[in-house]
Amino acid sequence: MMPLDFDELNKLVGYGRSMPFNEYFGEMQISPEQRRRRIDIAEDLEDGFLEILAWAFYTQQRGSVSESSVKGRVKGLFETALGSEVKRLEETDRIIDSLAKEIAKTTVKRGKTDPFFVSADRARLLAEDNANNFANYLDFEESRGRYRWKIWNTILDGRERITHNIADGQMQPIAMPFEVGTSLLMYPKDTSLGADAEEIINCRCTLSYE
Repeated sequence: MMPLDFDELNKLVGYGRSMPFNEYFGEMQISPEQRRRRIDIAEDLEDGFLEILAWAFYTQQRGSVSESSVKGRVKGLFETALGSEVKRLEETDRIIDSLAKEIAKTTVKRGKTDPFFVSADRARLLAEDNANNFANYLDFEESRGRYRWKIWNTILDGRERITHNIADGQMQPIAMPFEVGTSLLMYPKDTSLGADAEEIINCRCTLSYE
């Protein structure tokens, strides 16, 4: 059987799971400046993820690809694409390492049997998801010391998790975590308190502050 090329692979992927960045971030209850920040990060990440997933796809066809090699490339992408204001924050290295590990694990494990996991569609989904991740983290850190309260905002379009639907509008003091399902999160997609992956993956929630 002849190896597939990357264009042929992408034709095998069914319905798209990602969406244009303006649409993805346009639904969020955030300011124009916050939206622009997310789109800028996502655009930089998409190009990098496309390169990484195409490389992983071709490498797998020739033999195998290791999680450590994918993780190293993803970490390098995050470190290059993220602005200096994100990179200087205390938790950034831990977040990058955790995200890169999970992305690498899924890419290697699922990419062998499901073309989506090494596709252009996944590259865009990873870009928008992680742009929101890092922007939420940055917004939260910038708001500490400026605001007393934070409010959880969920996009209520029928695609949200039940736990995130319930969390919509929840208000907490700035230094206290949100209760989302059985997990505690300081902000959407936060993993510092051991939140369940089910409350993290592909979360489109944001915060507002008072």
